Amino acid sequence: MRHLLILAIAMFFQAEQTENKVKEIKVEKMVIKWETTADAVSFEVFAPTDGWVALGFNSANNIVGTNLIMGASKNSMSKVEDQYVVSVGVHKETKSIGSKSSISNFSCIENGSGTTMKFSISQKQLDKFHCSLLEETKIWFICAYSEQDDFEHHSIMRQHIEVII
Repeated sequence: MRHLLILAIAMFFQAEQTENKVKEIKVEKMVIKWETTADAVSFEVFAPTDGWVALGFNSANNIVGTNLIMGASKNSMSKVEDQYVVSVGVHKETKSIGSKSSISNFSCIENGSGTTMKFSISQKQLDKFHCSLLEETKIWFICAYSEQDDFEHHSIMRQHIEVII
């Protein structure tokens, strides 16, 4: 009986650990949450702005070569794009440079306190425009937001932070 009780307690704690996969960081006034599933990572990114919000992924601490997911909401319409930073200040939609978008389940909503972007992205990326986001690996998040919805408008905040997916 004692062995069954110990086994039940161990199984309970193991179940608790596997269910709680949501990770969260704060970068200045941005809040980034993510959760891994079998083959994707789902993100929720909040910034205190009515403009665009962006989260980028790079294996190095560099803006160039970053896979940048940008979102904005205007007139209750969501716009979320999978982009790649070609050079400083130049980012292009991955579809326009020979790849495809790897994001799914996306939305972007503004309210009185800011903008929240949600999206899922595959863990395994197979081209040079995307990064692998495998669980327990290190990656640089490029976090940014703007006061404007136009993706060409410069950010008012950008910060790079290394995280473990």
